[in-house]
Amino acid sequence: MLVSYANNFIFIKTRKVAGTSVEVALSALCGPNDIITPLLTPRDEIIRHRRGSYPRNFSQYPDLEERYRLAITTEDEEKIRQALKAFGTTTAFHEHMTAREAKGLLAESFWNSAFKFTIERHPYEFIISMYYFMRSEGIGRFRSIPALMKTHIILRTPRNREWYFSEGTCLVNKILKHETLEEDLRSIAPQIGADITP
Repeated sequence: MLVSYANNFIFIKTRKVAGTSVEVALSALCGPNDIITPLLTPRDEIIRHRRGSYPRNFSQYPDLEERYRLAITTEDEEKIRQALKAFGTTTAFHEHMTAREAKGLLAESFWNSAFKFTIERHPYEFIISMYYFMRSEGIGRFRSIPALMKTHIILRTPRNREWYFSEGTCLVNKILKHETLEEDLRSIAPQIGADITP
């Protein structure tokens, strides 16, 4: 998740939609007072650091944030992982925060004026991406795509919609489609202050 006071936008990061790639690109637009949440995968933090940005203003503990940033500069994945663990569950803002959670923490005037956006993906593509992610990370109990499909589609367990909808109301101004992401990102360049597609 990103909150850019400098460019007046809020990015709500959903799952399995190229959200990390977009977040890394958007982070470069953020100013020193903006909120950039940690990425859960150390190698992604290293990529973001190499592009000149880092997490900041996401917790009530500036000293722990500085320790985390220093760990990232080492490019040692284990050090990064350990520095992030030091926060436990104490961060105010986190990577996959819902729009409703963010709205509750941000000033109402900023929330109302900011351009809020997210990314969504066709449900079947989401399932396939989730399956391969779980397999590559060695997590989950799913042995097949149909088993995962049953859980996420037939049983209607939470999907990305819950990240940007609350009580039947869409809380974002724009939902970008994963299938047309480059074109959709280009279309919001005026609202976010830059074309990040290159």
